[in-house]
Amino acid sequence: MSDKNLLAVLKRRAKLQKLLGTYVRKFNQSSLDYDGKFFPYYNQTRSEDDYGTRTGRLSSDIQQLPKDTGANTDMFDDLIDDLPSVRSLIVPSDGKSFVKRDFSGQEIRVAAHYAEGKILKAYQDDPKMDVHAFVENLIIDMTGIHLNRTPVKMISFLKLYGGGPTVLSKRLGIDIEVARGFFQAYDTALPEFKQLMKDIESISRSGKKIVTWGGRGYDVEIKNGREFYYKLGNILIQGSSADMTKEAMIRYFYHPDRNGDMALTVQDEIVVEVDDEHIDSEIALLKCAMDDIPGWDVPLKSDGCVGKNLAEMKDYE
Repeated sequence: MSDKNLLAVLKRRAKLQKLLGTYVRKFNQSSLDYDGKFFPYYNQTRSEDDYGTRTGRLSSDIQQLPKDTGANTDMFDDLIDDLPSVRSLIVPSDGKSFVKRDFSGQEIRVAAHYAEGKILKAYQDDPKMDVHAFVENLIIDMTGIHLNRTPVKMISFLKLYGGGPTVLSKRLGIDIEVARGFFQAYDTALPEFKQLMKDIESISRSGKKIVTWGGRGYDVEIKNGREFYYKLGNILIQGSSADMTKEAMIRYFYHPDRNGDMALTVQDEIVVEVDDEHIDSEIALLKCAMDDIPGWDVPLKSDGCVGKNLAEMKDYE
């Protein structure tokens, strides 16, 4: 056996061991206990052993399922068989399909709700708009600086989660002064996001809690005497996004015309299992449960797909 063949076999073996040890044996044991089915376990908040999230985002033990095993590369395609995708092993009951919807631009929309300003107005005018293209064009119009989609998108999320020019510089491999210029151009075009973060810090410094859309209050995180005010923006945005997803789950579960059963929720998506004959009505019902949540100034939008396993979900409206 050549060195290349041996390397291919060893790599496949390592990936197969991980596939079996991390996922397949665990799922198989659970399915033996529950008549062929397995159920995700959810953490609702950060636990003492560091499972779960501080923001209230639901986290489950199967939310990080890889799309592929990583064993299949061009280098070894002619030497080893493909390993199955973990997601392809998760299937609905006979005669049923998975219906999934995920919120479109959930965190940016939540930020627009709180920051108000240009993005909120743009979403109200066109709920389906491409927000990153909108920001890109806005920066050009107001500063004359042309930033392509990648830095615009990255800055938007760094703004929400407390990152700055240093992080942008490292991720894009650009000079720190160039990164600072990008941030300055962004702030000139969209000052409302920067102002939102200042307002959040001011509220916390006054002794008040930062309260998410769902009414959960947070104080500033303190570690070793250091106060992490910059994290409060993440708390408000992620926490309110979590509230939105949970509200959608409740609205779906208690809908009088519901035919399906919730199978999984991960971050901004909800997956349900439904009889094939009810796919059309169920995807419309789930859309209503997610898109029509009252109490938001920004229009909500979700995208739907359908499939016979979690690896092969096709767009469906």
